[in-house]
Amino acid sequence: MLQTLKSMDVFIMHYRPWPHVFKPGLKSKRFYEKMDANLAHDLERLRTYENRADSVVYKSILLKVFCLFGKGILESLEYTMKNYLRQTNGALRNERQEEWERQATKHMLSHNNHAERPFAVLRAFAKMYPALSLRNLSWLAHSLVNG
Repeated sequence: MLQTLKSMDVFIMHYRPWPHVFKPGLKSKRFYEKMDANLAHDLERLRTYENRADSVVYKSILLKVFCLFGKGILESLEYTMKNYLRQTNGALRNERQEEWERQATKHMLSHNNHAERPFAVLRAFAKMYPALSLRNLSWLAHSLVNG
């Protein structure tokens, strides 16, 4: 999407790259309310390019920047996950896995990448203790990862 003219859709008020996911209870609703509290104001500030005298030129530059950003995302994903993505026709993508392989990957944790490990630990503890707040989960994961 970022490599097309539709990239400007990110400035639309209700645009979401992925939908809001609401779990039972109010925690996820409160989370999204906090995240979106300043959304209208932020989008209004981002759309100031429409009022510029050189808005046509500025918009063309903005489209090029979005295109490069989209290519960067794809390049990063192809470098790290090429064999596992549907978009790159990866040999190990989910629809080519057998059921036992899918079940086994649900319990995998990353232990070798220091940037990803906290998220893997947090995910594991979130499954073990679903009532734990996100704040306490993050503190727990942070303390475990950092010893």
